[in-house]
Amino acid sequence: MLETVMRITAKYFSVSANDIKSKNRHKDIAVVRQVVFYFMKKLTFFSLQAIGSYVGGRDHSTVVHAVHKIEDLMQKDRSFLVKLKNLENEIMSN
Repeated sequence: MLETVMRITAKYFSVSANDIKSKNRHKDIAVVRQVVFYFMKKLTFFSLQAIGSYVGGRDHSTVVHAVHKIEDLMQKDRSFLVKLKNLENEIMSN
């Protein structure tokens, strides 16, 4: 399931899985990475440590921060919320 979330999210935002796993801190890549963390946490039963390790060897606290950041963005930006609902539907249909 982690691979499915990674693949579909990368395709949805037109970036590569390697970009998401990289150390690149460009805002566009960082937000997509945070979305990946959010959905991996929401849609799987993997531990925060396992999720962080899968996405470029990140720490569990990075995953927690990303999840909170995405939840905050979804509350503030209605269009972002709609985008993520569409993405979630796409992930769940695979």
